[in-house]
Formats: sequence, structure tokens, C-alpha cells
Amino acid sequence: MKIKMLIASLFTVCICTMTTLIIATGNVGDLEKLTINREGLEPAFNENITMYSIFVPINVEKIDIVAIPKEKEFSVEITGNENLVEGDNIININVISPKGKIEKNYKIVVTKSRNFENSDSYLLNLIVENAILAPKFTSQNLIYDCGKVASNVNKLKILAFPNNEEAKVEIIGNDELKFGENKIDIKVVSKDLKTNKSYSINVVRESDDKNSLSNVEEEQKNIDKSNKVSIFEMLKNFYIKNMGIINVALVVVLVFIGLLVFKKSIKKK
Repeated sequence: MKIKMLIASLFTVCICTMTTLIIATGNVGDLEKLTINREGLEPAFNENITMYSIFVPINVEKIDIVAIPKEKEFSVEITGNENLVEGDNIININVISPKGKIEKNYKIVVTKSRNFENSDSYLLNLIVENAILAPKFTSQNLIYDCGKVASNVNKLKILAFPNNEEAKVEIIGNDELKFGENKIDIKVVSKDLKTNKSYSINVVRESDDKNSLSNVEEEQKNIDKSNKVSIFEMLKNFYIKNMGIINVALVVVLVFIGLLVFKKSIKKK
């Protein structure tokens, strides 16, 4: 009986320890450092921010980048930082696992121009009345969610302010919201027509009372499913990163249990 209680206690300790380590590990594929050889990168680097921008003069042909992953065994692949053309250039910085899988992607939009102001197609601010955007608006981030609106709302009041007042702003998909999921696009074209950006807002228009219960149930099923996938991915990523330590710990626990069982069997004899 004591042996069983001891085994159960050891198992509980192992599970609690692994759970704590998983929570402390953070996101797989984060960069520890991201710098370039020019000033003006916006926003300031943060491992959780994946979209950045910078304006460079017309004579700049290449951007030198230093990107260091948090996990030492991971590698970084950088594309699009050479042979820059006039207008927008997208640099992709992929953080790759030892198995060759792209775990995370960072982007830098490099706008090469003779006149920064005329080539600016970023929004200064984006506001949806009676709604909160998630994540919080920044010029570099292009995708947002504003949650749910009531079934009697068929259009959002959207205020989109470009950095350059002479840039053209067009809102598409907001004239007649359908029940369920909707995607609204805000397209911005610079004054000189050299660059453009496409922001998007995801919104859910609630159905009428007859269908509301079934929609809630379906949404809960999707949430449960996504949570299961997230937990599985978290466990898998943690094991890949800490495979050696986990295997050693399991061997030690198994050996310890084996010795206890062996000791008990000797006493019985």
C-alpha cells in the first residue's frame, strides 16, 4: 500500500513539475534579439511583436539584420533583405526548429522612397465606434478582431485616419454584414501610388434569438477543440525542446520505483 502511495506521489510531482516548466517556457520560436543596420525600425523590438516597418532612402539596396533565437538549437532564415526596390519590400525572418519546421515568422516592411511622406500608406489610427480592437491598434499590425455585434447591427462605424491625409482609404465589406463571421478590409494607397497596405477587421454579427443557442454551443465546441490542440502543441513543443532532460528524469523515476519494488520483494522472501 505504501509503495502504491509513493508511486502516486512521484507521478503527481512529475506532472506538476512538467506543467510548471511548460508554463515558464513561453512561446516556441521567439527571437531573443532583432536589430538592423539602420535607425528607424518601428515599433521597438519585442519578442511578441512580429510586424515591423522602416523607411529608407532610394539609394539603399540592402538591409543587414541580426536575428538571434531564444532556443540555441533553433536557426534563423532571412529572405527579402537584398536588392530592395522602390516601394514596399517585405523581409521575412523565419525561426526554424531542429526538425526544419518554421515555428515563428517575423516581418519587416521596408519602404524605399525618394519622399517618405508621399510613400506613406500606413494608418495613423483605426477606430470602431462602440467596439474595442484586439490587439490594440498599431500602424504596423494589419489584422484585428472586434468581437461580436448585435443581430440588428448591419454596419460598423469605422474611422480610419492615414498618416498622410492625401493617401486614399477604401473600406470594403462593411456595407451589409451577414450573420456570423465577417471580414472588413481597409485598403490604404499612398499619395504617390508607390505603396499600399491592407488592414482587416474580423467581426461576428450575432444571429436572431432562434439560432443564438445553437451558435453559442457551436462556438463553445470550437473553443474546446482549439484548446485541446493548443495543449497538445504546447506539450509537444516542450518535449522537443527538453527531450534529453525529460528522458533522464523518467529513467531516474523508473529506476527508483524498480528498486523500491525489488526491495519489497526481498523483504517478503
